[in-house]
Amino acid sequence: MADRLSCMSASGSVYRELDGPRREIRLLAIHPSRDPAAQVQCSLEVVSLDDDPVFEALSYAWGDATMNHEILVNCGVFHTTGSAGSALQALRSQDNRRVLWIDAICINQSNLIERSDQVKLMGSIYGTANTAKTVRVWLGIEELEDIGVLDVFKALTSLQGASDTFKSVTEPNEHILAKMCHFLGRSWWQRFWVVQEVALGQHIVFQLGVESVEFHELLLAHRICTAYFGGKYSTNSYSRAIRIFMTAFDNIEVLDLVHHICVVNKISMDPRMERYAIMLWTAIANILRVRKTTDDRDRMYALFGLLPPGFVRRTKMNSSYSSTPEQIFIDVTYHIISSSKSLMMFNYLDGPKITLVSRSHSGLPSWVPDWRTDPASELEGSTFRVERDVIFSASGDSAFFLKRLSSDTLCLQGIFIDIVSQCFRSESRCQNDSHENYSYRLWREKWASFRNLPLNKAMSQSYLPGMSADAAFRKTVLLDCEPNLGAGKGHKRLTAEGSEEMFRVHELFMQSETEHNSDAQNFSGAELRRLSYMKDCVRDRSFVITTSGLMGMAQVSLEPGDHIFSVAGNSHPVILRPSEFYADTWLAVGECHITGLMYGEIMPHKKHFSDLQQNLYARSEVQNIKGGRRNPRWEEVSAKPDDPWEWLLVE
Repeated sequence: MADRLSCMSASGSVYRELDGPRREIRLLAIHPSRDPAAQVQCSLEVVSLDDDPVFEALSYAWGDATMNHEILVNCGVFHTTGSAGSALQALRSQDNRRVLWIDAICINQSNLIERSDQVKLMGSIYGTANTAKTVRVWLGIEELEDIGVLDVFKALTSLQGASDTFKSVTEPNEHILAKMCHFLGRSWWQRFWVVQEVALGQHIVFQLGVESVEFHELLLAHRICTAYFGGKYSTNSYSRAIRIFMTAFDNIEVLDLVHHICVVNKISMDPRMERYAIMLWTAIANILRVRKTTDDRDRMYALFGLLPPGFVRRTKMNSSYSSTPEQIFIDVTYHIISSSKSLMMFNYLDGPKITLVSRSHSGLPSWVPDWRTDPASELEGSTFRVERDVIFSASGDSAFFLKRLSSDTLCLQGIFIDIVSQCFRSESRCQNDSHENYSYRLWREKWASFRNLPLNKAMSQSYLPGMSADAAFRKTVLLDCEPNLGAGKGHKRLTAEGSEEMFRVHELFMQSETEHNSDAQNFSGAELRRLSYMKDCVRDRSFVITTSGLMGMAQVSLEPGDHIFSVAGNSHPVILRPSEFYADTWLAVGECHITGLMYGEIMPHKKHFSDLQQNLYARSEVQNIKGGRRNPRWEEVSAKPDDPWEWLLVE
C-alpha cells in the first residue's frame, strides 16, 4: 500500500483516477496525535475491495456546506464540512493511525463519473464481510442537553430499567424524554444515505462525542419501551412528550426493517422471496420520503444497495448522475412495477395534483410517485400493503400484464368494475386536535355518513347475497383485515370474531372518551392493538360508494367520476381518472379496497360488469369527463386482448 501514498499532484488535486474493474476505492488514514487541538492530518490510500482491506466506514450527516473545516490530506490543505471535520477530530487516536472510508473525502465529489461508479460499490463498502467490520455512526459533538443520554438508552434495555427511568407512565420524567428526543432529533436521523449505510453494516456503533452505544442496544431499548408502554402512548392518557419520543424512536425499527431486506437478499434466490424483497423496498422508499438529501437523484440511488442482486442484474439499473431526477423516478418505478408484478406503487402517488398543469410542472407521468414530496398516507407508508398482497387476489389467478409505450405511457389489462359516485372524507384537521382524537373523529363521521347514505331499500338491508349492508360496512372500514395478536406481528384476514371484538373495544373507547376518562390502562395489550389498527384504517382514507352501491376505501385524493378497474394480476382494484385530453386514456389515482370483490369474485360475474359499463358509458355526464382526442399511443397497441379484458393506457 505504501506505493499508493503520495502528496498532492502538481495540479493541486489529492485524487488520482480509480481503476473501476479492480473495484478500487480510497481509504483515509488518520495520523495519531496526543494533542486534541492539533490539526487533523491524513493520508488518502487507494486499495482494491478484492484485496479485503480492513477499515471502518463512517456514516454521518454532511451538515452545513458553508461551514468549512481545514484538515491536511496528503501534505496539502483540504476543506471539508464541519461535521466531517469534527468526526475526524473526535475519532483520531493518540497512538495509532485509524483507517476510515468517508464519502465526502474518499470520493472525488466533483467527478460525476466517479461518483456514479462508487455508488455502485456502496453495498460492498458497507456490507462485505471482510471490509467494513464496523459502521460507525457519527452523530456529532456532545452538547449540554446530551450529557448522560446514552446511559439512559442503555438502561432501557431491560423492563426494570424502563420502569426506573420513567417512574410513572402517566407522569413521565419530561427532562429525560426531552434529552432522548434531542438525541433522536439530530440531523443524522433525517439523512437519506444513512439507511443503506447502517442496513448493510455488520457491526454498527452510534457515537456522540466520545461516548458510544451499539445499534443492537438501541433496538432492544425500542422493543422494551414498546412493551413497557404496551401501545398505550398512542392514547390520550399519555403525555404528548411520550408520543413524540416514541414516534421518533420508531426510526430504529425502520432501520431494522431495512436490515431485514438485506438478510432476505442474502439468503434466498427464490423468485417469490425476491418479489417480497422488492415490495418491501418499495414500502421503505415511501417511508423515507420525509428524509433529506442534497441531490434528489439520491432518493433512489441511496437505496439501490438494498435491491435484490438478481433484480439489479436483469434491469441493468445503474446510478448515473447525468440523468435527471425525473427520468430516474420514471425508470425505477417502471422496473419495480414490472419485477414485482404489482401496482403497489399506485398507493404512493400524490393524488389531487395529477392535473395536466401539475404533471407538466413535476415532469412525471401520473403513475410515478414524486419521491421529493412527503408520503400521502401513513398506513400505506408501512408494510401493511405488502401483507395484503398475500391476503387478497381481486383479479383472481390472472397473469400480470404490463407494457411500456412511448412517452412513458403504461399499457395494462383491466376489467371495468364501476364509477365512484360518492366519497366521504372529513374536514381538515383542527389545530388543537390530537392525532388520535382526529382519527377517531374521522372514523365516527364515516359511520354517521353511512347511516344517512341515499341507498335504495334493498341495499339498506343486503349488500351482496349472504352479506348484510352493516356487515359489509364493517368489512370495508376494517379493510377486511385484523391485527395478528399471536407471537408474530402483521395482519390476517378479518374473522367474524375479530370484527365483533374490534367494534366492542371501539364502543368502550368511545364511551370512556365521552366520559373524559380514556385511561389506556383499562385496556389490555390486545385491545390497544385493535384500537390502533382501527385508527390506522381511517387515517388518510376516504369511504367510497359506487354508482351500483358497492362500498370501498381509497386514498383521500379520489373524486366522484373516477373509474374503478380490476387489473390483470394485481391483488387490489385500481382507481383511474379519465384524461382531460385523450379519449380512452387514464391518469392513475391509486389502489382501493372494494368489499365483495377482493377475492376474484369479478371473474364469474364479468358479464354483469360489462353491461354496467355499457350503461354508464352511454350517459352524457360520463362522456363529458373524458377527453375527445385519440391518443397516438394506440398505434403501438395490438388488437383487442382476450375477453374479458380491455387495454388501459395510463400516462
